[in-house]
Amino acid sequence: MLAVDQQLEVKKQAIEQCVKKYAIPRNPEIDDSVIALDCFPKSPSKKLAFLVLAYKREATVEELKRISDQPAGLVRDLRQDGFVFKHDGKNNTINTGR
Repeated sequence: MLAVDQQLEVKKQAIEQCVKKYAIPRNPEIDDSVIALDCFPKSPSKKLAFLVLAYKREATVEELKRISDQPAGLVRDLRQDGFVFKHDGKNNTINTGR
C-alpha cells in the first residue's frame, strides 16, 4: 500500500510541476482514481500537461498549442495509453477509455 501511495504522490507532484511550467489551471476532474491508472504519466511532460488541460473538459486548439506545436502527436500517445479523445471541431476533451 505504501508503494501505491508513493506513486500517487510522485504523480501529483508531476501534475503540480506541469501546472506551473505551462501556466495551466488545475483540473478537479483528475482525482486519485484517475492518477492511480497505470497509463497515467509519472513525470512532468507535455503529454501530462495536455492531459491536465483537457481531461473531461473542453480545451481549445489555441490552449493545446501553448503546450505543443504538434498536439496531434500528444493525442496519438494518449490514445495509445487508453484515453479517449473527442473533438467537435472547436474544442477537445479527453476521457478515460475505462
